[in-house]
Amino acid sequence: MLADLLPASRNGRIIAAGSAVEAVAVGMFLAAATLYFVGIVGIPAVAVGGALTVANVIGLLSPAPTGALAGRIGSLPVYVGLTLLRAVGFVAYAFVDGYAGYFVVTCLITAATRAAMPLLQVIVGELEPADRRTRTMASLRAVSNIGMTAGFLLAAVVQASGSRPVFMALFGFNGLAFVAVALLIGRAARSAAARPASARAGATPEARADAGRADGPPRVAAAVPVRVRHGHERAADRGPVPDDGVRAEGGDGGLAGHRRAVHGGDGGVLAGGEAVRQEAAHGGAVTDALTRRNEEPPRGTPGPHPLTTDR
Repeated sequence: MLADLLPASRNGRIIAAGSAVEAVAVGMFLAAATLYFVGIVGIPAVAVGGALTVANVIGLLSPAPTGALAGRIGSLPVYVGLTLLRAVGFVAYAFVDGYAGYFVVTCLITAATRAAMPLLQVIVGELEPADRRTRTMASLRAVSNIGMTAGFLLAAVVQASGSRPVFMALFGFNGLAFVAVALLIGRAARSAAARPASARAGATPEARADAGRADGPPRVAAAVPVRVRHGHERAADRGPVPDDGVRAEGGDGGLAGHRRAVHGGDGGVLAGGEAVRQEAAHGGAVTDALTRRNEEPPRGTPGPHPLTTDR
């Protein structure tokens, strides 16, 4: 069941691990932070609510400049930078002792969080094949929900203690958690970048030569005359040759085809049984006639060969 929940690819699982760590840290913070800043630091609850409101408004605007920056230098470095900024912000919470500090740090973390969310989707699109992106994004959502629930449960231990050092440990854990998330995303990106290079390095000279021959010009079978019964000739295939310039000519109204005219005896036969060109015995006149290929008559059957034309 767990295998069905996780992404199918290795890179997807690495990203999912980062999402799980982030969700646990965020869940613990959301469940315990308000109690700490109102009950221990002494910030009024109304002021905490006002700071959260302003921070979320800023968070609605933050994806625009970070998206433009990601378009110039890439989504991965911007996402990693925002994740490290969140790590610094959570550690800074441990040193907040008033409303001003709480307001600044809260706006900083919220803006970085909102800006990082769409960049993660871009990174998944860059690292995952097209047929796996939807499943990977769905897995990230499921893993995040599970991690958030686990964080809420762990926060109960912190709330039950009610001591300042335990809350300090919570903020320190969140800082380390987001550093781990940045490292995991960077590892997934390096793994995805190394795979095409190793695949190219593993190609053998024989495989490359076969690929080059596969791109060559099309080939058709040439025909040469073979002697059959009753002194007549017919075409027979003799291996593939390039079809460059292969054609048939015949008199004033000769048929042009994809194979060469083969001459033998009194008449010439076009390969493939498409046409027959026979030179007349008197006057050298050339006539063309359509015919089809017939099987050789059984041994001992009298009469002329079927591959003939009226003179």
